Amino acid sequence: MIGETLGAYRVERELGRGGMGAVYAAAHTLLGRRAAIKVLLAELSKNEQIVQRFFNEARAASAIKHPSIVEIYDFGWADDGRAYIVMELMDGEPLASRLRRVGRLPVATALHLGRQIANALAAAHATGIVHRDLKPDNVFLVPDVEVAGGERVKLLDFGIAKLTGGLGGDIARTRTGTVMGTPTYMSPEQCEGSREVDHRTDLYALGCMVFEMVSGRPPFHDGGAGAIIAAHIMTPPPALRAVAPDAPVEVEALVARLLAKAPAERVASAAELAAELGRLGAGSLPGSGPGPAAGTSGPPAAGAAPPAARATPTTLAGAAHEVTPALAAPHRSRARLAVGITAGPAVVAALALGAAIVLGEERIHRPRVDAGAVDAGAPDAADLDPRLAPARAALAARRWHDARDLAEDVLADEPDHAEARAVVAAAERGLRADRALDALAAAIAARDWAEVREAHAEVVVHTDPGDPVRIEADALLDRARPDALADARAGVAADVAAGRCDLARRRAADARVAWGEDAAPLAALAATCGR
Repeated sequence: MIGETLGAYRVERELGRGGMGAVYAAAHTLLGRRAAIKVLLAELSKNEQIVQRFFNEARAASAIKHPSIVEIYDFGWADDGRAYIVMELMDGEPLASRLRRVGRLPVATALHLGRQIANALAAAHATGIVHRDLKPDNVFLVPDVEVAGGERVKLLDFGIAKLTGGLGGDIARTRTGTVMGTPTYMSPEQCEGSREVDHRTDLYALGCMVFEMVSGRPPFHDGGAGAIIAAHIMTPPPALRAVAPDAPVEVEALVARLLAKAPAERVASAAELAAELGRLGAGSLPGSGPGPAAGTSGPPAAGAAPPAARATPTTLAGAAHEVTPALAAPHRSRARLAVGITAGPAVVAALALGAAIVLGEERIHRPRVDAGAVDAGAPDAADLDPRLAPARAALAARRWHDARDLAEDVLADEPDHAEARAVVAAAERGLRADRALDALAAAIAARDWAEVREAHAEVVVHTDPGDPVRIEADALLDRARPDALADARAGVAADVAAGRCDLARRRAADARVAWGEDAAPLAALAATCGR
């Protein structure tokens, strides 16, 4: 791909690679304009539904004319048939990386960023576009001296956006019962897979983000994806001041409105929300006010010494960018490569491609486990590389992304470093297990029992007996069993009533294979067909 020309852009170098493809830095052959190009894998580019959702991102972002929306330059197919999108290449860091680095933001900064996000959403909603996957990973902070506080928000990743009116003419519609988004930031109606998801789902997600920016944690964060989805639907959100006592009462009240379970009880529009956030933040420059000390949450100060770590360009999650390392960070901040597949044993992230269940890749808090050897074949304890101590600690805390990134820093200098390779392998295994668990929870919520069995099998492949993820997956499967059997019985009964005897027998046999002796009575029910 390096040296090839896609449209009017010549590919210069690879920025990152994920399960769906790669991202490259490129330059316009005549203008010299720098750009980032997302390129789908060749086999995925042959899937019409996947390509539709991939190009959905380009259509949605290009339809919105706003300085806080990532700019799309072009999209199409390469000569070899691979689909691609050309977009602006940005310098800065994702809001998610900022929050991981500093914990929480000053209230004034949170309000300032929230207002910018709301204004971008207002522009999207006015164009008939609902984002549906708003989260800190999809908000990028870029230096801009024209903006108060010196940073501009850029809203990314419209891969699972809902297009209405003329914009959505040839985009495959999401069927009722489909769950799309990232569990931590999904509205109750989105969690339920409702077709009636409108612009107010984005306002709920922004409420979750403001809560997190001010308090250092999202309103619902404990457990796996299934538990978080259930909490959004049924559990009242915590009061902001119960988590962040220094938050102003008016900010707490606004966040509570945004997190209302009923859409009609939320702020009516993104424009209204932007105005309210502006009013609450009036007179305060970003970086001042309650919360962490001013200056701890923004970009490195002008004139500061450049960081020792190199910037690491990545991303399939939204517009590609050069990630600027934080001076205070123990290792470089890195935007994650989004990994996507159609409904299978993994979590579909920012490219969100037409699956029955589509969830954003995110960090779900798992129980802490004791540190041990990073993998079979890892060096003896006496020979462990001290540079990998933070990576080993991240493995022990099940922070798979951090462990992998830290180990890859070492591999960048020593590609054959055995311990670093072992850390990466262990982290990848943990990531696959977590994604499979999240897919399992989502499949249960969607009552997709074939996917439930497949996702559970994937968890088993990537975990050992006694692993917390394996234990949680087994518990989820046991709790789902009665519902699965009830659905199977209803299906067999419907087939019998309609005289579809062969189908009834096949359905009963499939249930027996999937659920064992508990499904045995279905064979007798199927046998009554035609009598």
